[in-house]
Amino acid sequence: GQIDVVEYDVAPGCPAAGKRIRDIKMPRGVLVAAIIRTEDVIVPKGDDHVQAGDSVIVFATPENLSAVKRLFAK
Repeated sequence: GQIDVVEYDVAPGCPAAGKRIRDIKMPRGVLVAAIIRTEDVIVPKGDDHVQAGDSVIVFATPENLSAVKRLFAK
C-alpha cells in the first residue's frame, strides 16, 4: 500500500478543533503522528487535544486525504 504524509493547519471551528484524538472520527488508515503547537512537538496519545492554530502531521492513505482535510479545515 501507499501512505501519504501531510501537514494541516487546524482551523478555528473545524470538526477536529478542541477534541481529543480518540474522539475525532477519522477514517480507517489515518494516523495523527504529531501535533505542533507553537514550538512544541507532541507525539499524541488518545487523550491529547487538537487545538485551533496547531499544525498536525498525518499519515493517510491517498483515498482518505480529502476526508482528513475536511476534519482539520473549516
